[in-house]
Amino acid sequence: MGLDVISYQTAQLTEDHPRRKGCYDLDHLYHDESPEFPLSSLGLEPGRCYVCSGATVEFRAGSYSGYSRWRSLLCELALEISPHVIWESPEAWKESPFFELINFTDCDGKIGPLAAASLYDDFSRNRGNIPVHDPRLDWFVSLYDTWTKAFATAANDGLVLFC
Repeated sequence: MGLDVISYQTAQLTEDHPRRKGCYDLDHLYHDESPEFPLSSLGLEPGRCYVCSGATVEFRAGSYSGYSRWRSLLCELALEISPHVIWESPEAWKESPFFELINFTDCDGKIGPLAAASLYDDFSRNRGNIPVHDPRLDWFVSLYDTWTKAFATAANDGLVLFC
């Protein structure tokens, strides 16, 4: 068990229809409303289905505990705080780099194209701050670069799916 991620280049709305079992048969991705993570789903309409196409980036972000460790290190390196600080007061941190990823689920969810574009910008601008010469952090740097590609792929009209 762990966090698998798929980034899609294009996510197009389907015709409006009631959600039904057939949606899964048609490879639709249904976007549930995410009231606890509103900034992360920017660019996606709640209660609607999407058909995804184009380039993809697929990867395993790690076991759930491994991904949690990676996300904590990202928060500590970028913001010099624990993610728990953000989770306790998300409104105070919503303008911070990587917010849409740090303040997001660690299992099932979707990151919309506007949030993906913001995250791609954060990952690109902060790449120089990552300690690449520390061999103990090779795993972190490798995953950082993969996340950067995933958000670049989804940044215009796509989405990033956590599954």
